[in-house]
Amino acid sequence: MMGRVLRIVALGALALLAAGPAVAANPRLRVELVDRPKRIIVRDTACPGDRAPADRTTWRRRIVETAALEWEAFRFSTLDIASRGLPRVPTLGTLASGRTPRTIVPDAANPPLADEPARRLLRVGLSEDAAETTLRIGGYWAVVPLQSAVDTQNALWRIWADTGWAQPWSAAFVSWVMCEAGLPLEAFDRHPQHAGYIAHLYANPQAAFAPQPITERAEPGDLVCAGRGDSQDVANLEEGWALAAASGPMHCDIVVGGAPDRLYLIGGNVENSVTLTVAPARDGRIEPNAARRWFGVFRLKAPSDPDAAIDKVGFACLGRPDAKACLAER
Repeated sequence: MMGRVLRIVALGALALLAAGPAVAANPRLRVELVDRPKRIIVRDTACPGDRAPADRTTWRRRIVETAALEWEAFRFSTLDIASRGLPRVPTLGTLASGRTPRTIVPDAANPPLADEPARRLLRVGLSEDAAETTLRIGGYWAVVPLQSAVDTQNALWRIWADTGWAQPWSAAFVSWVMCEAGLPLEAFDRHPQHAGYIAHLYANPQAAFAPQPITERAEPGDLVCAGRGDSQDVANLEEGWALAAASGPMHCDIVVGGAPDRLYLIGGNVENSVTLTVAPARDGRIEPNAARRWFGVFRLKAPSDPDAAIDKVGFACLGRPDAKACLAER
C-alpha cells in the first residue's frame, strides 16, 4: 500500500549503493560506445510499437515499469519538492524487501519539514557524467528522429573525452520510455524537445495523450508538464499550447504512483539523473509550487490499471540487502 509515505529503499542499501562497477549495457539501448576516439555508434533506431503496437490496456503499466527500472539503473536519485506536510524521509516496501517499509536516509539526518516550501535531494544516484550512464542516455537519443545530440556529443568527445552530455536529454528520456512501452510513432511523436511532442499531443486527436487542466487527477502513466526557465509561469492549457507551438522551454515528468497528499513522478535529466520526484498533491491532483509550476495533466488514453504503480514494479535490486552486488550484476 502506498499510503501516506513513499517506501523508497532498504535502509542498509544507503552505504551499499554509494559506488559500484558499471552497469552492463542494456540491449534495448541500441548503441555502442567505442574508444579511440570515444564515440557513440547507433546500431538500431526502431521501437517495438512501430512494428506492432502494444495492447492499449497494458500501456500504463508498461510506461510505469520502464521508467521505474531506469530510475533503479540510475541508483534511485530522489528529489522532494512536496513542500508542506511531509513526514520524515518516505519509505517504500517492494517485492524484494518483502513489503517491509525501509528508508533511504537515516531519520536523524532528515528532520520534519517546516511549513515553508522545501526542495531536498533525498538520494543522489548516478549522474549523466557517470561512465555507467553513457550508453543509457545514448540509447534514449537513438530512438528520437531528427536529433543531433549524438553527433554533437561525438564532436565534443574528440576535444574532451570526459565531458558529459551537452544537450538536455529529458525529452529523449520520455520519448524512449514511450518507445519501450510499445506506443507507435503516430501515438507519440518522439522528439528532442518536450515542446515538440507536446505540440503533437495538442494537435493530433489520434495521439496517445489528451491535454487536461492541472485540476484533473493524474494517474500512473500520465504526463504532467510545466514551463521552464523564463517560461515557467504558464498558467493554463492555452498558454501551454502557445508555448509548445513556439518551441518554448518545457519539462514533463511521468506519473508513476501516488497518495492523496503527493504524487510520485519520474523524469530524465532532473538533477542530471533519472530522478523520482515527490510532488505535492491534494486528493490525487498535483499542486503547482515554487519548484515546478505545472500547467497541465496529459491523460493517457488507456484504461486505469491497478497494476500500474511504482510499488507493483518488479525491481531487480530495490529493497534487497545485497543491493550493491545486485546492481553490479545488471
